[in-house]
Amino acid sequence: MTRLGITVPFHDDETVASFGSRTAAANGIRTAREFSAHMGFLFQQIVDGDQNAINEFAYLTDRDPEELQSRALIKDAAMFRLRGERLSKFQLARTTARFCPHCLREDKLRGTGPEHSRGYGRIDWIFTCVRTCQKHGVFLTEATAPSRSTVMNDFVAMVREASDVVTIPDEAPTSGYERYIRDRLVGLERTEEWLDSMPLQVSLRVPEVIGGMVHHGRKFRFGDLNTRQLLEAAETGFGIMAKGKNAFIEFLVKHHDLVLERDGDIGGRRIYGSLYELLAHDNSDPDFDEIRAIMKNTAIDAFPIGPGNEFFGPIERRRWHSLQSAAKVSHVHYLTLKKILRSLDLISDADMKLSAHRIIVDAEVMDRLLSKVASGLQFKDARDFVNAPRVQWDRLVDTGYVKPFIERDLAVGVMATFARSDLDNFLASLLDKATEEFREDEDMLDIVNIRRRALCKIDEIMDLLLGGKLARVAIDPAERGFMALRLSLTEVTSKVRLDEHGGLSLREAEKSLRMSGAVLLKLIDRGDIQAEQGTNPTNRCPQTIVKRIELDAFEKRFISLYWLAREAELHIHQMRRVLDDAGIKAAITSDEVGATFYTRGDVGQWLKKGTAN
Repeated sequence: MTRLGITVPFHDDETVASFGSRTAAANGIRTAREFSAHMGFLFQQIVDGDQNAINEFAYLTDRDPEELQSRALIKDAAMFRLRGERLSKFQLARTTARFCPHCLREDKLRGTGPEHSRGYGRIDWIFTCVRTCQKHGVFLTEATAPSRSTVMNDFVAMVREASDVVTIPDEAPTSGYERYIRDRLVGLERTEEWLDSMPLQVSLRVPEVIGGMVHHGRKFRFGDLNTRQLLEAAETGFGIMAKGKNAFIEFLVKHHDLVLERDGDIGGRRIYGSLYELLAHDNSDPDFDEIRAIMKNTAIDAFPIGPGNEFFGPIERRRWHSLQSAAKVSHVHYLTLKKILRSLDLISDADMKLSAHRIIVDAEVMDRLLSKVASGLQFKDARDFVNAPRVQWDRLVDTGYVKPFIERDLAVGVMATFARSDLDNFLASLLDKATEEFREDEDMLDIVNIRRRALCKIDEIMDLLLGGKLARVAIDPAERGFMALRLSLTEVTSKVRLDEHGGLSLREAEKSLRMSGAVLLKLIDRGDIQAEQGTNPTNRCPQTIVKRIELDAFEKRFISLYWLAREAELHIHQMRRVLDDAGIKAAITSDEVGATFYTRGDVGQWLKKGTAN
């Protein structure tokens, strides 16, 4: 095959199809298809990026095949590839002539070769999202109807046939979005790292949609927008996406506010409108999976959706539960759940007035609650489960050893409910304290009898048991739960006995003073002996006690007539006459306390006088 004598320049921003069209025109052939047929290959093969056809065309034009391949749209099943980037046919406009008249005019003035072959098709002109020429600040001129099939993709022929529509183009605003596309297509480095990290078709399409939502509502339709509105939407969306992932998430979050205002299922279209529609139904391309994942996770983190719901396919995790979703998965009526949540202070009084779908609770909190509700036991059933007598059960609950996870709250109509798992843990904490094998032993009793015979409180026994302070603990296999515990009465009694009060009981004081109880009480009433209240260390009962120092003080000051008579070996009446004859008067009379007492000082002086005489 002989190389062509007439060729044209291949521009850095030109498509290989345009290059083929201009080569045909420069060689005097009216259409690229006719030219290709003469050269032994099909122009459609050039259009579709066929490697063999491009190699032959490169040889004819004395070009590097890789250079031509780099600007070829390579057909890949239902998709196309450009420089390794996947593109949908819906993002391409190849059946209609699109161009900037100013650019073509400059091509003719500055180009070389036959004049009709100088104007070339820019890569960016074949993208539907490119609507302007940023170099000249105008909207692209576009033919009103698709080109004939014989000239389709044949740039020179398409422009020639569209010459009747060439008018003065409208001015267009500057577009950072289109400049970004143009730079990316020709390989220029940009600063939009997040956009650059995504496939080209994502960077082309998503900004248009999110900008449309900003200007025309979340459920806008592309078909309702004109070219200028589409350009405005793309520019706004690009401004958001160019700032990075966080800015895109902020855009998504701004659409959350009104979602819970009305009843009904919360789905992707309801939240994200046209953007969800595009990625869920209009497009299943995996290139958009990163955007889908961000949207899905943002929605899950904001709304009560989870397993059982769809959002770009089944949802695998849940961040929030609504009262409605919780009632659905638990089969517990939402009004019951609402009362329970209020009793646990998980919702406020104001929330009680909201509908079920608007009351939102952390999913982990709700799942734990639902698990407990499903296996929950009310007061009597919980007592039977633990197998504790009513008195002991009431004390266990009152002292907090067993706690309902739902407290009784008559204000909202909720009864106390105990979690089965909490009761299991409570019993395990008791039974795990066993220290020996069970055997018949009169000293080993159940807790009820231990409490009664040790004269102590149930919570004292529980503190000793749970604190690991008991050396003897067994489990009776013939019983279950709480009543299966066996403790040593001797050990418990020794550990619950109170500290000694440091005084003498009235009975002990009577014996020490060698007087009757009646006399002692009267002496105490008179204040001759000071008594105080103490607690019996064994039975915990209040007890009147007298300290030893008080008894010693009384005996040091007083002596009874009875003991004077015994010491003098006289009858009590004789002793009284002796004392009376000596002029010694009783300090405490029998009429006052039932016994007669003299001060040791008076008696001592009398005895000294008697000795002296």
